[in-house]
Amino acid sequence: MNIDREEAKKVLLTGGRAPVTLELARMLAQEGHDVYVADSFAAQLTKSSNCVKQSFFIHSPVHNFERFIADLVDIIKVNQIDQLIPTCEEIFYIAKGKKRLEQYCYVLSSDLPFLLKLHHKYEFIKLVEARELDTPSSFLAYSKEEMKQHYKELAGEAILKPTYSRFGSQVLYLNERTLANLKIPEGEYIVQKRIFGQPICSYSVFFDGKLVAHTQYKVVYTAGNSAGVQFRHLEHKKVEDWVRKFFEGERVTGQFAFDFIETDTGNLFPLECNPRSTSGIHLFAGLPLASRLIGKDTSLLQPLPQTKRMIALAMLIYGWRKQGKRNWFKALIRSHDVIWNRRDIKPFFYQFYAYYAILKQSIRLGKHPLETTTFDIEWNGEQT
Repeated sequence: MNIDREEAKKVLLTGGRAPVTLELARMLAQEGHDVYVADSFAAQLTKSSNCVKQSFFIHSPVHNFERFIADLVDIIKVNQIDQLIPTCEEIFYIAKGKKRLEQYCYVLSSDLPFLLKLHHKYEFIKLVEARELDTPSSFLAYSKEEMKQHYKELAGEAILKPTYSRFGSQVLYLNERTLANLKIPEGEYIVQKRIFGQPICSYSVFFDGKLVAHTQYKVVYTAGNSAGVQFRHLEHKKVEDWVRKFFEGERVTGQFAFDFIETDTGNLFPLECNPRSTSGIHLFAGLPLASRLIGKDTSLLQPLPQTKRMIALAMLIYGWRKQGKRNWFKALIRSHDVIWNRRDIKPFFYQFYAYYAILKQSIRLGKHPLETTTFDIEWNGEQT
């Protein structure tokens, strides 16, 4: 759907390293908008797309917040940007600098205090409880003694994770043996009752308090414990209703994603919230999601039933380890790769260099490749 050039916007995306940003760039360009992209990672996937007018290498918000905001202001002013859309965890730093950025363009983000409550795994659970929705029993813990005490109080299997974490990479499953041999860094943790059932993720776009796009999808194949690499849209009204109730009365704007467990009895238990772009955006490929993100269309948009997408490279690297090789191969050949696009082929080839750059950096930093993808943009509570 191309729009009249007079209605076209100049849109700046951050998080150019991510496949979700590439997807959004293609959507915006398809609707006739001019797309710019910025990131503190040099080998950003999205800059190779023919849908991007110009890409920028900027300072890391973790290492130099003031220069990060100044870089964005410069890009916005020089290129006369109309709207800034954060996609990854840099959204918290953008929200922190939102008042300054809003002097020059519209910023698709809610305010920082609310975002931080969603991002903090224990504060999020307390928000859910306040809305009288089911939650897994959860406790804050700062020491091993507290962790052991809360584990006893839960009287069953439990999980332990930092209150600020991502990809499920730091989740520990607690039992008597793991508690006895617990070796973890000091910090703030959540001890949570382990819920068994089907993992379901959701992705939603709200504009001024109204739900304008929504999907939910099963997570079967992952990189690590929970970073999905293959996605299939589900028809599941209960999840949509849950999301609506959670945000009822809130005039939020932005992208919001939730991780749930659905039990055998049909109860939904939320585990965490990611107030940013997630893989659910890929299920809207070819649909006018961009018009919802810029506020042009506020009718509810949902993917077509049984839409299937995957990050093929990640599926090849990680997916075969889960659910058996036969099921993995079926999922591989029945899902469309999010990177491949015959009208925009450069990112498909550039992804191999980008992945090499991530591996090289992970070796230099001594981190897992997944952790390396966010180390320079993640918010771990150290900023106030």
